[in-house]
Order: sequence, then structure tokens, then C-alpha cells
Amino acid sequence: MLCDRCKKNPATVHIKKIEDGRKVQLDLCTVCASEISPPAAGLFGFQENFFDSISDILAGFSDIQDDEEKGGRQCCSVCGTSFGDFQKTGRMGCSECYEAFSEKLLPLLKRLQGSIQHAGKSPPGESRRQELIIMKKDLEQAVSDEEYERAAVIRDKIKEMEKSDESK
Repeated sequence: MLCDRCKKNPATVHIKKIEDGRKVQLDLCTVCASEISPPAAGLFGFQENFFDSISDILAGFSDIQDDEEKGGRQCCSVCGTSFGDFQKTGRMGCSECYEAFSEKLLPLLKRLQGSIQHAGKSPPGESRRQELIIMKKDLEQAVSDEEYERAAVIRDKIKEMEKSDESK
């Protein structure tokens, strides 16, 4: 596909926007795109290099002033990194920084991620495996409590689950 502007070079930059309720696509080569870069950036409502680093993003979410501006300076006891250093670079100096700045980081992380507790993903079938482990413990407890009818029901459920796992 050739550049829509010069009609010579291959188009490598693709700009999409909505004008008067319809989608308009502009396919440009790198030369033409660099020539119209400021207007293209203006199309999307931000300026070039809006976020130079993650520190700019974090600073945008952080309403915490730098300690140095307040007249004090809290530093990590291990590496000497200050919270201001973190705000400037977006990086902690060491693993202990998370503990040193936890009071300031927790509200920031909660705002950025919605939670301060990592939930993560479980491998496929993990919840089923955990359910089997719990049922086997329940079976042992039922047998030790001499609740044999309940134990038989649990045993049958375990066999059913294991049988369905084998057939997959």
C-alpha cells in the first residue's frame, strides 16, 4: 500500500479518526508522517512525548508531594533511594524500598490497579485440583468423626470428579 500523501513510498503509519460520524483512515509513509506529526498528534488530543516514562504516569496518579518539597526526606535504609527519586524515575532502588515507602505506595497502587492484593491467574484445572484436595480432607474428617454416610457421599463425588478428569 502506497502513502496517501506522496503516492511514492510504502505506507507504514496508519491514522484512523472519526469525521462527521464516519471513519477516515490516512495511510502515510514515515517521511510524510514525520512532516505532519504535530497535527496528527493533535488529532488524538495529546502532544508528542506526553508520557516520556512511567514516572510521568505515576506522578499523574500521585497526589503525594515529594518529601523534599515538604522539607523532609524519607529514604530507604538499604539503598538510600528517596520517594522523590521513585517519582522521577518510576523505579525502586531495591526490594526494601517497597516496605520503606509502603505508606505512600499502597494508596497509589490501589488507585492504579483497583486493589493492593495480587490475585493473579491460576493454571488450567487448578481450581478443580484444589476442590479435590478439600473434598479428600472432608472425607478423612468424616471417617474420623465416624460419619460414614457423609463419607460415602463425599467418596462418590471424588470418584465422579476423578473419572470425569480422566475422560478429558
